[in-house]
Amino acid sequence: MHPLCEQRQRRGRGHRSPGPQPEQRRWPQALHAARPGRAQTGRPQRSSLRPSTTKVVLAGHSIGSHICLEMLRRLPEGLVLQTFLLFPTIHHIGSTPNGYMYFPLVAYFRSAAGHFVHLLERIPSWCQRKLVAMHMPGVHPSITDSVLALMHERVALNALFMANREFEEVLTLDEDHIRAHASSLVFFFSPSDQWLTDDHVADIVDVAIGSQVHRCKEDVPHAFVLKSSVPVAMKTWEYLAPVITAYRDSLVI
Repeated sequence: MHPLCEQRQRRGRGHRSPGPQPEQRRWPQALHAARPGRAQTGRPQRSSLRPSTTKVVLAGHSIGSHICLEMLRRLPEGLVLQTFLLFPTIHHIGSTPNGYMYFPLVAYFRSAAGHFVHLLERIPSWCQRKLVAMHMPGVHPSITDSVLALMHERVALNALFMANREFEEVLTLDEDHIRAHASSLVFFFSPSDQWLTDDHVADIVDVAIGSQVHRCKEDVPHAFVLKSSVPVAMKTWEYLAPVITAYRDSLVI
C-alpha cells in the first residue's frame, strides 16, 4: 500500500479539501452506496419485471470487476451464469506501480488537476487535439473525440474523487466471496498491467480455485480499450460463446 495511504488510515480520517466538492453534492461517497431517493420512488423492483427464466452475464474491467463482485452479493442466487473480470483491480490498489504513482494526485492534488483541465478547456480545439494525439498516439479518432468531449473541470474532479474512493475502499481481498462464486468467474490478466503486480495475481489465483484464468500472451495494457479491444473481445467471446448457445432465449448481458 502507498505510504501516504497508510498514513491517512492511521490518522483515521481521509483528505478533506476546503469547501464542498461538486461531486459530493450529487453523488454518494462510497462505491457500495446507493443513489439517494431511489428506494423511495415507489417503482417496482427489477426482479418483478423480468421473467423467472432470465439469466445474466456480468463483465467488468479494472474497478468494474470490483463492482461486478459486489453485484454478485446483491443479485439472487442462480441468476448470474458467468462473470468476466478483465484485469481486475479488486484489492490493495495502492500497492501497485500505478497506485504508487497516482495516489498523491487523487488524494491531495485534485484541485490543482481541476484547474489545469480548466486551462486546457480554454485553448483552441486544434491544440487540444494535438495534445491528445501526443499523449495517446495511434488511437481511433472516435476515442480522441470522446476525450475532447470530456475535457471539463467538473469531469476531472469527479473522476479523481471516485479514484480516491477506490484507493480507500478497495483493500482486502474478499477470499470467501470469491471462493463462493469461483465456478462462475473468468479472470483475464496481462503481464504488462501496472495496476496488478505478480503478487496481486498470485493472491487472486490461489483463492479462485475452480475459476477460469486467462493470462494474455500478448502485451495488452490495462487500458486495452484504446488499442487492443479487438483481441480482448475475441478472447472473451471464446468463453462467452458456449453460454450464449446454451441460454440463447433467456440471457441478459
